[in-house]
Amino acid sequence: MEYVARVGERVVARGTTDAEGAVELFVPGGQAAELEIFGTRYEIVVRAALEDVASIAGQQRRLQLLGYYAGAVDGEIGAGTGLGLLNFQADQELNPDGVCGRSTQSKLAAEAGA
Repeated sequence: MEYVARVGERVVARGTTDAEGAVELFVPGGQAAELEIFGTRYEIVVRAALEDVASIAGQQRRLQLLGYYAGAVDGEIGAGTGLGLLNFQADQELNPDGVCGRSTQSKLAAEAGA
């Protein structure tokens, strides 16, 4: 699939995805970037660091990065956050209790980034 990447209004890369459908982009920190692929434009946000894993937002961000949560990273515990946490815990052979204690936080940080 063909793609175009822009930083600001300048095209910085164009090409085709690899066999897995992946695209590797290098984006300077602090710049607005955009990826156009499949006829849709996606904003790319480069973060210097993730939220603290002890915070709800930090847990949501990591669950989102790992594919366990598709909602907004808003720091609010909702059904999607709880379900994502339970599924993550079960997949990681942790006690699936829906509580993001120290062992779950450690595993989230290890799997998705400190």
